[in-house]
Order: sequence, then C-alpha cells, then structure tokens
Amino acid sequence: MALGAVAVAALQRHLELQDSERAVVGSDWVRSGWVFTNEFGDYLSPTTVRTAMQRILTQAKLPMIRFHDLRHTAATVMLSRGVHPKAASEMLGHSTIAITLDLYSHVTENIQRQAAEAIDAAMLG
Repeated sequence: MALGAVAVAALQRHLELQDSERAVVGSDWVRSGWVFTNEFGDYLSPTTVRTAMQRILTQAKLPMIRFHDLRHTAATVMLSRGVHPKAASEMLGHSTIAITLDLYSHVTENIQRQAAEAIDAAMLG
C-alpha cells in the first residue's frame, strides 16, 4: 500500500521519538512489533489512546469524536477528493468495493453529481 509523503514523514518522526525512548529504557524495552507503543514498547491501552485523542482534539479546538470516526473521516476525504473507490476500499481494508460504496453512499452521491457535470462539460465542448 502506498503512503503519502506527509504520512511517511510523520512515521519517521515517530520512529525517532521511539528510538530515543528505547535508548532511555534500555533492556526493559518490549519488542512488541507495534508501531505505536507506550514508553516501554508495549501496546497502548484503549483508554490511553482515547485520552490522548481527546487531549489532541481539545488542543486543536476540534469536536470530540471517537477514534474509529477517524476511519470514516479518511474514507470520506478520499472519496470526496476523487480517489477511486477501489483504491479507497483497499486502503480501508474492506473485502469488497461494495462495502465501501454502501457505507459511504452519501459521498458517492456527490461523486455522481461531479461525474454528471463532467459529462455535461464534455458534451458542451
């Protein structure tokens, strides 16, 4: 799966932070294999993730949403920005494109309107 430059840069910064945490902890570091961990390399509890997300949303003056809502936001952004539904479906991990289109039909209505406008523009020269 492809990642954009912004995501790659953020993951690189995160790895640098994690490397410094690993150096401080030394042999107590847990090699869990997780990308996002606590300061000892172990998994993050749902409570920890929820608390951190609420703090970030508050600081950014954004509405409170659930962590899972980020997935819906990503899907909506991709589809509304013209990402092919098959590519969005694969990035979301849906087993079929139909699942993506069923869940995000409110976005695909806008896409259908854009398609109709594109056909009009082509027909009118």
